[in-house]
Amino acid sequence: MELNNKISERSYKQVFAEDGHIIKLFAPKYSKSAIFNEALNQTRLEASSLNVPKIISVQEINGQWAIISQQIIGKTLAQLIASDDVNEAHWVTLFVDLLIEIQKQEVEFLNPLNDKLIQKIARSPLKPTMRMSLINDFKMWPHKKQVVHGDYNPENIILDEQGQIWIFDWAHVTEGDGLYDAAKSYLWLNIHQQPDFATAFIHEYCEKSGTSIDTINIWLPVVAASIVATAISEKSKSYLMSVINNRHPEVK
Repeated sequence: MELNNKISERSYKQVFAEDGHIIKLFAPKYSKSAIFNEALNQTRLEASSLNVPKIISVQEINGQWAIISQQIIGKTLAQLIASDDVNEAHWVTLFVDLLIEIQKQEVEFLNPLNDKLIQKIARSPLKPTMRMSLINDFKMWPHKKQVVHGDYNPENIILDEQGQIWIFDWAHVTEGDGLYDAAKSYLWLNIHQQPDFATAFIHEYCEKSGTSIDTINIWLPVVAASIVATAISEKSKSYLMSVINNRHPEVK
């Protein structure tokens, strides 16, 4: 198979758009089981009421494993926000309502969020005492069985040419407390220099979901600790470390 139209690249994968398909081509040493697990989880989400691109196949291409899925033509929410800041309130509401819709889904056989959080925090650069304190904190919280996207941000949402909303990149989906997504989205928006959108998002989410700001503030250090090891820059890492170390109210 010829792959010519590369649309994105990371250290462990390249993404191509070819003949109406999206081809996610993984690095040769990337875990085969993780690739099949990602495809399986996305297939499980296809049975929900959400618009999720269909998995076509998982196959080897020139000695590398690839996930081939349906291509959706449209604009990402990130692009729409950037080009239409006059209607920011509209995009905030769309972002909030879609997250709440994700959390209403019932999808079986997803891996538990808490196990993944423990692994991520254990691998973080934090001191052992801080790691254990954060892990012990969330272990005490009530267990929930909501769908947790794991990387819910405006770049993973597309509005197609017919106006339908599609959700992408289910590589990190788990079952647990949906507040993880809300807190991580808030941090993502701040890291990507969108503090006003972040504040509007989290306040509207709290109002519509019946969540207190205090509860979000409790989640923020835990989520920050789970992603600090993969921070995209030193500035991002510094911001996340301040959320973890200060452990004071971030949202007001």
